[in-house]
Amino acid sequence: MKLTKMRSGIFLLAMFVVIAFTSCKNGGDSGNANDTGDTTAKSVNVNSIMFALLRNVNEGVAATDKVHGYAIMDFNPFSDAFGDTLQTVFGPLGHHSYISPVNGGLYVTQADRLAARVDISIGANGLPEIRHIRPAIEDGGMRVGEDIVWFKEGGKDRYAITSLDGYGNDTLGGVCIYDAHTDALLKTIVDAEQLRYSHGISLFDDKPVGLVTSVIHEDIALYGVPSVDSLGHEVALIDFSTGEVIKNYDLGVTEAGFPVAPVECAIFRKSFHPAFDGNERALVVEMVSGKLVSANWNASTGEFDAFTEVYAPKDEKEYFPLEIYVDSSKIYITYAEKVKTFDLLAYANSGQLVDAGVEYITKSCAHHLAFFDVDHPETGEKIPVLLVQQNLLNLGQQPFNIPFALPIDLGMHEVTAYNRNTGEVLNTVNIYEKLGVGIAAVGGFNENAYTHHH
Repeated sequence: MKLTKMRSGIFLLAMFVVIAFTSCKNGGDSGNANDTGDTTAKSVNVNSIMFALLRNVNEGVAATDKVHGYAIMDFNPFSDAFGDTLQTVFGPLGHHSYISPVNGGLYVTQADRLAARVDISIGANGLPEIRHIRPAIEDGGMRVGEDIVWFKEGGKDRYAITSLDGYGNDTLGGVCIYDAHTDALLKTIVDAEQLRYSHGISLFDDKPVGLVTSVIHEDIALYGVPSVDSLGHEVALIDFSTGEVIKNYDLGVTEAGFPVAPVECAIFRKSFHPAFDGNERALVVEMVSGKLVSANWNASTGEFDAFTEVYAPKDEKEYFPLEIYVDSSKIYITYAEKVKTFDLLAYANSGQLVDAGVEYITKSCAHHLAFFDVDHPETGEKIPVLLVQQNLLNLGQQPFNIPFALPIDLGMHEVTAYNRNTGEVLNTVNIYEKLGVGIAAVGGFNENAYTHHH
């Protein structure tokens, strides 16, 4: 529950690297390919082919059971195959997926371990195929992987994974740092007091310094023993080269007394848009309060200034914000029952969030997004598509037990395609009704999931 500005050249290059790299590598054997559809005769729009994480929601199924799906799916809204699976490989429950900008590898965070790498190649039909789910990378005993971000430290390529559960004891959170070429674990950053329920992560372009949020502990989703202490309320500024927590920003509690649960964060910087060069700002979404807060980077102090509210929910459709996505002109925030857009340049110029005028109304729990273009079958017009995956939380199998009222269906499992310019619904499918499983995440191959989602 990552992001930079959308640049088609980078995304195409990332896809080329995926093809070249995985066609000559054979990884571990923790997953076996199981075709669930005949792809040889299909005529498909490659842009609409997605990597998806499917979740067996049967009662009693554990996150570690190898019954959850790593899937290739077709989401062309003008096709009768919308929502079809082209291939599924079964394994432990996946959480989020990211494409490495360093080697093009596809990494999936997991609900028991931190992450595993999925080898992808291009089949004879020209479509991506899952070859293997490699064994989980070394994590030093950290559990429940959440977000991944790539960065440079002293000119060397690194990536960091946040751990929602830490070691599962008093250390309930942390960050693991890896060599981006070898996947070797280099260091673990933990702080029992300042890094709890680690979730969102974002770094600067030019230094190994960034933010990590403290959101919501897995006990709410997994064990049904929620408490005020199960929710986070802090954002930590960290030097990832030393592991030092430079500063912890306390975002407080709601009027009802619950911690605001900052979930995703994004440091808006030059790689997002030139307007942020020397004008860096941090945006954080508060899952429980529903508010969006922002802080300006202060180069003289080497810290962010205080976080201040820049947007509050206008109605119940705008509660439970989760994700931050960005393209060349707009910021996308996923909410309980909509995806809302804000003007990117207005945020750069004023630090305020100005409505960009396009909303995408969902039935419940907008979560992950994907962006692609398809040709209209009748007019030939190129249609920009926003794909919205709907399901609030994707840890564990038990009924959710959240300690506050939510006017939403937590297990919607729908995927809806919208005209990105107008907000018009082009097609929708309930994955649970169609396949008998839920959907935990979705992302495209022609867009770099690492640079697009925070």
